[in-house]
Amino acid sequence: MGLISYFDFLFRFSGSLPYFRLAIDFSNGTAAGEVAAVLERLKVNFVTVNEKPNGSFPAHGPNPLEEASQRQLKALMRSKKFDLGAIFDGDGDRVVFMDEKGEVIDPSITLALWLDCFLKPGQAAIKTANMGRIAAEVGRSRKVKVLLSKVGRTNVQQAMAKNKADLGAEKSGHYFFKDFYYGDSAALALFKMLKAISKKPQPLSKLIKPYQKYIILPEINFSSERDPGNVIAALKEKFKEGRIDLLDGIGVEFPEWGFNLRRSNTENLWRLSLEGVDQNKLAEVKKEIESVLLAS
Repeated sequence: MGLISYFDFLFRFSGSLPYFRLAIDFSNGTAAGEVAAVLERLKVNFVTVNEKPNGSFPAHGPNPLEEASQRQLKALMRSKKFDLGAIFDGDGDRVVFMDEKGEVIDPSITLALWLDCFLKPGQAAIKTANMGRIAAEVGRSRKVKVLLSKVGRTNVQQAMAKNKADLGAEKSGHYFFKDFYYGDSAALALFKMLKAISKKPQPLSKLIKPYQKYIILPEINFSSERDPGNVIAALKEKFKEGRIDLLDGIGVEFPEWGFNLRRSNTENLWRLSLEGVDQNKLAEVKKEIESVLLAS
């Protein structure tokens, strides 16, 4: 696909957009030139930071999930001059969104918003096993199928193709689109978010408030030498009263809280995703899981 036809594809994907004030941190990665050109042609009002590609990443690291990578854009958003903030990763396939107050939006909430805005009954979306439950709740209310996948780009793409899903998302900030051959793209995710805001013109913080039913903790990493099979067995016993899912590590759900604990695909770590309605309960569950991981 040539560059011009790719631009045309992005225009068809985004459609016309009303007036927006957009701030983007490109993390000195590779996406700035193409994305900025499309935004200019769409006449979106935007500013960029760290737009010049530089493999040494002088401003901050290329991972938009890290708190240090978010500081510059948070400060910019808190100037109250922008409607949406976005941080791209180094190679332009992941994006982290911020509302007009500079608050990071969890991908589970982004997916829930998109389900409400774009999908019709009978259509399908894919979320990874470590993502929050709000997307599934929205899916049930709209008669949209929200299906689980193991974490990992290939896993999500295969699940989307198998189920002919229209959207897919990972907690890491990857967003996948049927219209993009089930591929992931930060640029398309940005235009999808702009389109969602245009459907319901109000501050983004208010637009996503109905989906913020749960406290979603940032992913927590643990180092443990304990046998993975023993860890899973111990957690199954400890939380046997909950609904247990073993698709990717172990997922446990109770009415007011839940978690997923899985081995990392890239590092010798356990990754814990934890959510619920009470901060104290989440702290208690975290300690219980940690005790299992560190048991001799």
